[in-house]
Order: sequence, then structure tokens, then C-alpha cells
Amino acid sequence: MWEEIGLPYIFERMRNFSIPVDDQILIESYEGMHLLELLPVPRITIYDEDHFEPGWKKFEMVSLDEYAEPFLLNARDELLSLDLEQEVLTVRSPDGSVIQEIKFNDLSGDWGVATYSVCGKWLVIGVPYNLYVYRWE
Repeated sequence: MWEEIGLPYIFERMRNFSIPVDDQILIESYEGMHLLELLPVPRITIYDEDHFEPGWKKFEMVSLDEYAEPFLLNARDELLSLDLEQEVLTVRSPDGSVIQEIKFNDLSGDWGVATYSVCGKWLVIGVPYNLYVYRWE
């Protein structure tokens, strides 16, 4: 099952976030750039909006500006279906049956994206005021 990991405060309002890679997520908010390291425990490093690190080239950003397509299917062929109106993410098996429903809160209703990580061990739901990160347990 997907288990939510607790995150520290990161941003007031997010613009974009990356598909998780190497146990990291890059986040762009209206306050700047934030590098979220997920292991061994969640840790945030904050940068000015104009700051860029060469290692950030590995990140594919999704959400508000729709840079890249999120990963909606993992290696087990489990499909993500995000319902922003009902504030629920449904994980479905290849035969269409529900594996898990994950409730979340969206304070804006502007946009939302769900994605698996590149490696498949992370699942992320991003909405403007919240980022929810889950690890396969």
C-alpha cells in the first residue's frame, strides 16, 4: 500500500514540481526553488527563484506550466486516476479494480497532478497549496 510520508512546511503556493528522481523532488513556488530530499528523512533546501544547479537538469517538471507528462502507470501496470472535484486519487490494477483510494485536500481547485516517480517507489499528488508524497510499503 501507498503510505504518506510527513513533509515539513515547504511553500505557500506552488507553481510546478518535478517527477521524483533519485529520491528527490524539485519544486518551484512563488517564493523560489525548493529541493526536497526524501531519504533518509524529508529535508528541504530553499534557493532563490533565479538559482540553478547543473544537477537539476535531471528533473522533469509537471503541473501548472505542463512541461512534461506525469507517469500515470507504474511497472506493475497500476494506473493513477486523479479526481480533483472529489479530491481523491484512485490507484487501479490492470483489470480496473481499485487497489487504493487516497483522499487529499485542494484549497484552490486551480490545477492538480499525480505522478509516480521514475523508479516507481514514490507517488506524488501536487496541488497549488500542498504536495503529498507517498512511498510504497
